[in-house]
Amino acid sequence: MCNCKYRAWGAKMILIDTQKKEFNRLKDIRILEKGADEVGLNGDILVIGLGGVGIETARSLKGMLANKMKPEDNIEFLVFDSDIPNMEQTIEDSREGVGFNATEVISIYRKTLDDLLIKSDTRAYAYSDLAKWMDPEMPELNIGINGTKGNRQIGRLMFSNAYEEVRVLLFNKINMMYEKSKRNGGDGKLDFLIISGAAGGTGGGIIIDLAYNIRAFCKAKKFENVRLGSVLMTPDVLFADKVFKEDQDLTDLLNANGLATLKEITYYMDLKQRDEMFCFESTTHKLTIKENVFDSCMLVSGRKDNQGYIPAGVIYSDAAYFMLKLVSKKFIGSGKTDGSKELLRDVFFRPNENGPFKIISETDYRIPIKEIENISEYEVFKEAYKLLNESAIDKPGIKDKIEEIVSEFREFINQPAGEQINLKASFLIDTSTYGKPLYKSIKKGIDTLQQDIDVDLNKLKNNILAVQRDIKLKFMSSIEELVNYSMVQYGPFATMKMIGAKGYLGIEEDTGLVKEIKTLEEKAQSYRPTGEFERIIQSIRDICAKRFFAFPSAKRETENGYYDACIKNALSKEKTILMDAINAEDVYGDTVRWLYRVVDRYNDIFGPFCSELYVSIDDLASNAKRTLGYMMKEARQSELLPVDYVTPERIEDMRRCLVKLFVENEANIENDRSVSVKEEMERIYKNLFAGLGAFAPEKFIFNAFSDEKSGLQELITMFVAQDNEKRDRCLYRAAKAFVQGTYEKVGRKKLCVTEKDIDKEYRSERYISLPDMMPHFSEEIKKILIKEPYNISPDLITMNVGEVSISSDEIVFDVPYTVLGCADDMLYSYVQTDAYKGLHIDQVHDYESVS
Repeated sequence: MCNCKYRAWGAKMILIDTQKKEFNRLKDIRILEKGADEVGLNGDILVIGLGGVGIETARSLKGMLANKMKPEDNIEFLVFDSDIPNMEQTIEDSREGVGFNATEVISIYRKTLDDLLIKSDTRAYAYSDLAKWMDPEMPELNIGINGTKGNRQIGRLMFSNAYEEVRVLLFNKINMMYEKSKRNGGDGKLDFLIISGAAGGTGGGIIIDLAYNIRAFCKAKKFENVRLGSVLMTPDVLFADKVFKEDQDLTDLLNANGLATLKEITYYMDLKQRDEMFCFESTTHKLTIKENVFDSCMLVSGRKDNQGYIPAGVIYSDAAYFMLKLVSKKFIGSGKTDGSKELLRDVFFRPNENGPFKIISETDYRIPIKEIENISEYEVFKEAYKLLNESAIDKPGIKDKIEEIVSEFREFINQPAGEQINLKASFLIDTSTYGKPLYKSIKKGIDTLQQDIDVDLNKLKNNILAVQRDIKLKFMSSIEELVNYSMVQYGPFATMKMIGAKGYLGIEEDTGLVKEIKTLEEKAQSYRPTGEFERIIQSIRDICAKRFFAFPSAKRETENGYYDACIKNALSKEKTILMDAINAEDVYGDTVRWLYRVVDRYNDIFGPFCSELYVSIDDLASNAKRTLGYMMKEARQSELLPVDYVTPERIEDMRRCLVKLFVENEANIENDRSVSVKEEMERIYKNLFAGLGAFAPEKFIFNAFSDEKSGLQELITMFVAQDNEKRDRCLYRAAKAFVQGTYEKVGRKKLCVTEKDIDKEYRSERYISLPDMMPHFSEEIKKILIKEPYNISPDLITMNVGEVSISSDEIVFDVPYTVLGCADDMLYSYVQTDAYKGLHIDQVHDYESVS
């Protein structure tokens, strides 16, 4: 990693903060995996979150889908709540992509509720028909903008009161989605998934009414292929929170509400078999319907470990992860007779036969392809990063370019006075235009050579400012071109080392380009003009004045000597003029200072950025090694890439790509604008792994578990073969280590905790799916799973496109809520305490027979 001398640290902190999200996104890069988004989603579904619990779980699901959903998938979200501040916050959060926007949020709070609830003079309900199901002894409450305060009857009353406006928003959304499903090429279909807590006043209070209104609307519109399901969370999902743990009255209220909600849903899940109708009334509407409230209702409960209840956020995420499978094209089972497979979503929505609820246990043993990628990427990245820090001065052509720039000025400074000047500048004297004076004119002192020279030298003096600027511009432009060329070819750090400024990248003394220019500056400043040729000219004139040469040869020698002395004197004066001008303009000093600014700028721009990039990729590789530890304990080799894969050519390819990343985003980094690091690095990694060909993840795993290191060509040959004993033997060894390690590490994850082993008392179906992107490895895993101690039937194992995990889903059907681990606590609070139960219909129905 670069050893930068950091300056202007405050500016760099802004840069790092700006890029932090982008660096974090590196962990989301997928090159070798085929994610679920690549095979499409199982759309045509409206996900509805009710109250705080439902909204948070729906938010988690939306986050998982954020980068996968496309408009044509027809997946939409709606959330209902009575808590105005919470709704405002989730709308605000949507700007950061983690909440719900204003079109997805429906408030059931209206200011008219107090007038609707009670007449102050008679303490009678203003609308007796609407409130006839309310408990006459319901405690007095101040209804405000902060929700129902756990009162289910107030939640239902809010929904009924706001129904006229709510129904427009809800029904428009349903109608739009159903019509869109038809436009997408189908006959029209739509699934509804309502997520709610059972314990609160909003979710528990409105879930049944909302569900029946959806059913009634779809029935009135004659929509076919419509299914309605629910994910219902029991009160104990909240009990890890200190607020509930320390408030027994609040806990009792939630438990009592939870049992009341479960009892009501239990009743309405079997309404078809009863001689009754469901009835809903608002101030102006009334509907009756004889349908079971849900086709399917899944229970989620709180879980305990040795430290107590697991935080609600973990439970929300786990539940959302299972729902992610419902909106993905996840197939289960070995397939039907016609070769087709059944979707997990269809099994989930399949109506129960003998009981109201479904209980889910699910565990995904993720095959760590991403972690393998991270380690392999880092192996090439770190070598490329080393090259980025090698000085560009030793790269092909750089020394020649430096010499080309500097040699002209070095020659000008070092050449003796009186020599022809080859500096590229305007207004320099042209000695070829001067005629040689005759001896006679020299003797008489009337020759015009010196006058002609003086004219040209005066012209140079008169235009010296333009000459100064011209020399400086050309010199600095050539230096800038060199720096830019080096930057584009070799990157910022190699260029900084080529410049060689003291105090940066560990450079203790000026080197490279700075040293070369400072050497020119020192020699230029030490230059002193000579009067040697003036003395020679005067000496010749003195001799001519005293003597008369009769011989033609002597005259010619005098003429030649005089001419040469005048020319050399002119060139010497010209050099002095130019040297004084260059020193006065401080051409070399300004160039050195400019180079220091360039280095300082590059250091400020790229120092923290590149350091953070390196650290991010290094952290991913380190975390990957820890994650792979339990799986790789049986590995023969530590290397994942083929032994001959990290070649100088591939390292050079990555180095060039990294340089391109820096160069193309220089302005963005400098101006604190976000850089799409993920997209850029993903492009780089795609180029890197393209050479591995098909079955790349399996080649990685094979290489690690092989008895001997393999070359790339050998692996390619091995994995394109239909049968290969060496390949299968090695992958079986890897699969065994993987399955054993993951079962030991992860275990089963239950979304609902029960008091007993219900999978033996109720109908239970367990499905295993394996990733089809690793067919050889998955086949070896299957061989292990169908044997002891796992004993999974081959008919329950399927290959799923887009998966990167061994997925185990166990669904237990037709279970009553009384089997829950939290059932006794809910019943105690419901019966033995004064906690407000908030039942809608408890006065009418006796639940003993169904509880």
